[in-house]
Amino acid sequence: MSLRLIAVFLPFAFLSVYIAFLNPQDVHLRLTQSLSFQVPAIVLVLGSVAAGIAIAAIANGILFVRELPKRARMALRTGRRERLRIRREKLHEQAENALAAGRGPKAASLFQKVLDLEPGHLPSLCRLGVLMRKEGQFPEALELHGKASRLSPGNMRILSELAADYAASGQSAREIGVLQSVLELDKNSLETLGKLRDAWLKIPDWDRAYNVQKSILRLIKSPELEKEQDRFAEIIYANAMRHYKNGAMELAKIELKRAIRENGRSLPAYLSLGDIYSRENLWKEAVKTWKTAYRNTQSPVCLQRLQKFHETSPDGFKDLVKLYEEAVRSSKNSSKNGLAIMLASLLMEKGENEKAARALENLPGDAPLAGHILLATARQARDGNGYLPDVSRSIVNKTKQTVFTFACSDCRSTAKEWAAHCPSCGAWDRVTWGAS
Repeated sequence: MSLRLIAVFLPFAFLSVYIAFLNPQDVHLRLTQSLSFQVPAIVLVLGSVAAGIAIAAIANGILFVRELPKRARMALRTGRRERLRIRREKLHEQAENALAAGRGPKAASLFQKVLDLEPGHLPSLCRLGVLMRKEGQFPEALELHGKASRLSPGNMRILSELAADYAASGQSAREIGVLQSVLELDKNSLETLGKLRDAWLKIPDWDRAYNVQKSILRLIKSPELEKEQDRFAEIIYANAMRHYKNGAMELAKIELKRAIRENGRSLPAYLSLGDIYSRENLWKEAVKTWKTAYRNTQSPVCLQRLQKFHETSPDGFKDLVKLYEEAVRSSKNSSKNGLAIMLASLLMEKGENEKAARALENLPGDAPLAGHILLATARQARDGNGYLPDVSRSIVNKTKQTVFTFACSDCRSTAKEWAAHCPSCGAWDRVTWGAS
């Protein structure tokens, strides 16, 4: 007997004893006109309680029997769901393992089996969508990630994958819309801001890309800050070159000056601004720009630009020699050797062989071979050992061509002249000067 029934029965038992004590006489119970009983009061009360308990027990039993099929069906459904869950998790684990092992087709097949069991399984929708995108099946990827985003509208990871699908399929406008939705969830997401910037550049919308990059710079910290500053200058530089190609020189100069303000070490901006001035015969502004560029970047390319102008005037030549001498003193290792060779070749072109020889006397043994050849040529020309001027000039020119070489610091490919972007890999501001 349950505690609840005992708790109900005891008060009635005490009540029956109490009534029987106060009413010891029998109760005359008539069932019909001719049939009656004499029943003690205590028996009548206890019998009534027992009958009530029996009726309640029978009613509970009937209800329990009626609920048995429903409970059985619920147990079957729960068991089936649990078996499906275990199978789904096992398949998903196998798919993740296949993906980690680089077996993309096998992983895709397993993820699809998971979705057959549960069409709304978010991890499988997301993973399979990425695999479809990598295979170039953009409609399928968009469908999978679109379904996942509808099931979980606030999931930044899924929205980011959806944006990547639009980007891969060339739908920049929709990509931007999704990325802006992601930023509504987290406006300080650097990864999302970077993707949005790149999306604006693909359109291209330079002003919006510029504004997004400014937001990135406000959030970024070292050591990535310098890289993003270079990226900022590249964005402005690209817009300036667009104006330049369209013949809008003033707009190009304004953008290049803005690039310099944003990043005072942006060599491409300095050189291109100086080049525009030189093409407009504004040599004073060009020289000033290139000198500022050398002070801020210490790039020998600036000296090469200055050499084009200064070689045409005696005063300019003296100024150029002074710049080279200062550069040699402040430089180290291979740059120092290369600058010394360039200085010597410059002096020899003007017939100052004594100064050229002095400039090269301290060359180390591992200096470029061209430097040692030029030193010997300068000494012999100085001492008057019969070298013809055209032979000496040929040696000087070949030395300049050999020493003044350029290479990309990223892909290591060589170039005949400096460029803002590497001709081979397209890297920004990575083409540097170096003696060989």
